[in-house]
Amino acid sequence: MILYGAKELVQALGVFLVGSYGSKRALGWMVLASCAGAFVDGWVVKDLSGGGEWNHWGYGSLFSIVGVLLTGILD
Repeated sequence: MILYGAKELVQALGVFLVGSYGSKRALGWMVLASCAGAFVDGWVVKDLSGGGEWNHWGYGSLFSIVGVLLTGILD
């Protein structure tokens, strides 16, 4: 759990710093990377406990929408 918490804090710090000092497009790619992490976390939780994956996949889906909009892929 300590490693999981550390990963989440580093990820949040990266998104915050890129959002504060970087470009909108770079922020979009950081959010999409966080989305990938959320989907992998959900897969691991489902594999190990047999359920609870939507606790991760729910916010991962939202991250994917926000990330795609920020990158400008749909423009």
